[in-house]
Amino acid sequence: MQVNLTEKNATFLFDKEGIIIITDIKKTDFVVMGELIYDGKNVAILNRNNKNFYTLKHIAPFIREKLKHAKDVTIIEQDKDSIYSYKVSVNMKDDLGFEDDFDVFAEKVMAELQEKMAPEQFEQFLNESEKFARSMEE
Repeated sequence: MQVNLTEKNATFLFDKEGIIIITDIKKTDFVVMGELIYDGKNVAILNRNNKNFYTLKHIAPFIREKLKHAKDVTIIEQDKDSIYSYKVSVNMKDDLGFEDDFDVFAEKVMAELQEKMAPEQFEQFLNESEKFARSMEE
């Protein structure tokens, strides 16, 4: 059996209902016994049907703790004009073998933002980001 492992972009959100993962995966087939395989670090693997696996990278530290304790997550993906959502269980593993490069990624994003924003906008962004980070610790 051939297995496909593809890197995809994902946005991790959470609220009182749980964790929602919005992906850029284009729905091409049905999810059968899907799961999110996770080790508590920077990368999770979405197993859609035991042949299509997707790496979801750059999981922010404040999401990691919530993801480690989640029983399941909601996945959102699309095809053409429709949006689909489904739940998958979270399967914790000891180590998936991916390097935890979130700090390097975050530094790169911050440098790009600083380059594109006016100094006062960037300062405001930093202040709002600090407020948000503090609220996540509560």
